[in-house]
Amino acid sequence: MRFNAKLNGHDIEGDCVNPGEWFGKAWVVEVESMFLAVEADYESVLIDWICNSDKYGKSIRVDDDSEVDDDTPRAGNAGEPINLDNVAFYGRQVSRMDDSIPFHAMPGCSDLRYLTDDGREVSPIEFAKDPDGLNCPKCGEERSPDCSGRLRCSDCDGPCPQCDDGGGPV
Repeated sequence: MRFNAKLNGHDIEGDCVNPGEWFGKAWVVEVESMFLAVEADYESVLIDWICNSDKYGKSIRVDDDSEVDDDTPRAGNAGEPINLDNVAFYGRQVSRMDDSIPFHAMPGCSDLRYLTDDGREVSPIEFAKDPDGLNCPKCGEERSPDCSGRLRCSDCDGPCPQCDDGGGPV
């Protein structure tokens, strides 16, 4: 999954490391000129998620034993040595699921939105509440497909315009 946001007024985009894994509390992180959205409670947990990732872990793990000493920080499930010299934190998502403000920005970062595989653009909290996009964005009730396969909310969208009382195509 991808995301987009604004950083100092410029549009940025990147990959989501673990969407939906921590209730929508997402951080925007730059690692070696690559932007990532990572869900975690704290910065240290965020670093663990990156370190444990098969795809992104190599960007912070130290593989050369000659560069490791007792002062080298460690992270991840295996306590691997890491280098955080090229890591910057730009923003984090609010932690309360019912908060109407979708993003608490650190300096320069705003408007974090996940771009789902089915074409939706949602905040991390909206994704955490409804990862499959089944709920009505107006009332929150679960939607069901009409005869053409489009998801409809019976309360907000009304009956299917192609069906007669839901009994099938007209």
